[in-house]
Amino acid sequence: MPASPLSVAAMLACARIGAIHSVVFAGFSAVSLTGRINDAKCKVVITVNQALRGGRVLELKRIVDEAVKHCPSVQHVMVAHRTDRKVHMGDLDIPLEQLVFDYRPGDIFGCVADIGWITGHSYVVYGPLCNGATSVLFESTPVYPDPGRYWETVQRLKITQFYGAPTAVRLLLKYGDSWVKKYDRSSLRTLGSVGEPINQEAWEWLYDVVGDRRCTVVDTWWQTETGGICISPRPSEEGAEIIPAMAMRPFFGIVPVLMDEQGNVVEGGDVSGALCLSQAWPGMARTIFGDHQRFLDAYFKAYPGYYFTGDGAYRTPEGYYQITGRMDDVINISGHRVGTAEIEDALADHPAVPETAVIGYPHDIKGEAAFAFIVLKEDAGDADTVMNELRSAVATKIAKYAVPDQILVVKRLPKTRSGKVMRRLLRKIITDKAQDLGDTTTLEDPSVVTEILSAYHKYKDKQAAGP
Repeated sequence: MPASPLSVAAMLACARIGAIHSVVFAGFSAVSLTGRINDAKCKVVITVNQALRGGRVLELKRIVDEAVKHCPSVQHVMVAHRTDRKVHMGDLDIPLEQLVFDYRPGDIFGCVADIGWITGHSYVVYGPLCNGATSVLFESTPVYPDPGRYWETVQRLKITQFYGAPTAVRLLLKYGDSWVKKYDRSSLRTLGSVGEPINQEAWEWLYDVVGDRRCTVVDTWWQTETGGICISPRPSEEGAEIIPAMAMRPFFGIVPVLMDEQGNVVEGGDVSGALCLSQAWPGMARTIFGDHQRFLDAYFKAYPGYYFTGDGAYRTPEGYYQITGRMDDVINISGHRVGTAEIEDALADHPAVPETAVIGYPHDIKGEAAFAFIVLKEDAGDADTVMNELRSAVATKIAKYAVPDQILVVKRLPKTRSGKVMRRLLRKIITDKAQDLGDTTTLEDPSVVTEILSAYHKYKDKQAAGP
């Protein structure tokens, strides 16, 4: 289902009658949909004839028709009309917390996530409605029909809270300030970030340009498995401190701990470790449907007695938390362990670099090395000069060993429709496994893979030719 009122109605209807719903992102292929239907043993599929996104038409009914051919549990397919096109009908057819977003009666909450993801579940549908809030459904992309789409929506609907992904912010930053300043954003009071750690430049752009230095920016940390925000600033509390690009404080009922490599709890401040949660909370997942052992292995095996988030974190002397990135996104360079997110932050601090993705790859001498994909602004100037400056920046901010061995300039990064960079695709490209990319149906635009492959092959040919 697309992000539309029909989808919300279907979700609420299921909740009302006590039925389990599994909302599937509208960009999945028939094969992916088949797997999800069979995993949950669904009896009813609800869809629309077509979905509209970014100027394109998605044939959802056709995808469902293909998927249910291989789903013996499905008894009914219900189809609503999103467009006027007729369809063939065959035989098978978390709470929105006021303390985080400073929500007040009469506000318009604008979360631009797709309802097929958990952010859409908790902060487009259930959270706002549980709090009697007016919620915005955003059925498009940040740059269609132009890079002012978010801010035109803010002006038109008088949105008071805006909640989106750092990846989208970095994308819009590339287009400059004029697309933002073109629209009236005086209704905005809180700007939220979700999905991945936000870098300093993106945070400052949100605060300075989008929020005119008057809106609170909240960097929220949580996961699909947690159901709702776990660590976040709380701007509505009097005198609450907010530090740029930092998740800050655990929410009520959340008890985070940091663990070292030996599985011991790390006490005190100015320390880093694996981020775990030490007690249950209301919104947590209880199992993986049909495979409870997998649930236990994935979240409780690494640190028995603790829920392992998979993320690393740093705790300040004041007890504030900063998410440093996924623990599996760590590169071991000549015996030095460094997070790819740390290198990305150093690269993204350069004013000419709105977006970057760093991937680890095997190296004959170092064991592993860093490969950086960077997107440059149109007015970036000489690319070689920028890359030399980037290498110097990483050496200065982290260490010389962390400087990427390879830096490739690309026009854009491969992102899902929710704005996350699909790093596994980049890893397969640089390890010469592009012939087996796996499922790419969640990509916003699959043609980006061809673009990056072309740039990578030209880069390799240039290296082979020598200076």
